[in-house]
Amino acid sequence: ARAGMRWTTDLNPLLRQIQLFRRSKGEPAMLKRLFLWALLASLVASAAIGIAIFVLGDFGDTQVRLLLTTLVIAGFSITALASAVALGSQRRWALPLPHAGITASILAAALALAMTWEVAGPLLRDDWGFRALASLIVIAFGAGHLAMLSTVRPRGRLAFLFRGSSILFASAVAILLIIGILAQPEAILTKEVFIRLLGVLLILDVLSNLALLLLSRLSPSR
Repeated sequence: ARAGMRWTTDLNPLLRQIQLFRRSKGEPAMLKRLFLWALLASLVASAAIGIAIFVLGDFGDTQVRLLLTTLVIAGFSITALASAVALGSQRRWALPLPHAGITASILAAALALAMTWEVAGPLLRDDWGFRALASLIVIAFGAGHLAMLSTVRPRGRLAFLFRGSSILFASAVAILLIIGILAQPEAILTKEVFIRLLGVLLILDVLSNLALLLLSRLSPSR
């Protein structure tokens, strides 16, 4: 009986992975493949354009804009892919993250491309255009970060504590950055206090993530 229970315990992680693989099929898997192909294509195009620029020695506006275009697509494909890992998540708090991160990545890429090619004219050149882009970038990176944290399965109370603190500090950093971009933080805090608070939260966020990574590596697998 004990041997049977042992075999069942050993097979549980495998069965769990098979179930997760089955759930990943369909629309979530298609989105992940789409972002992967977009990332691969943009990286190849960036390399080709960069090599052509250095070999031909022509640093014209069109070549630079093409290079920026491929880099923008590559960058926001990464943030969208990071958010897509939480698609189909069973954690309720993580359900909005993929949609928010993917939407923000697409909007930020469109806005950045419009600024790169000067499509929308003065509308995107003013202060609010850059503020909107910066806010979308924060949302894209923040949602991708939280989505990846949602996939971590902490082993032990200490790892669970650090995962919770990572989620808390990452959310606080994103909210504080958006407040600083869109609003005037001086109305609430002085500029010096705002910068100090943001720095402290960033350090705690990095510390929590590194501790969680180390604990995940050091903890024995079950």
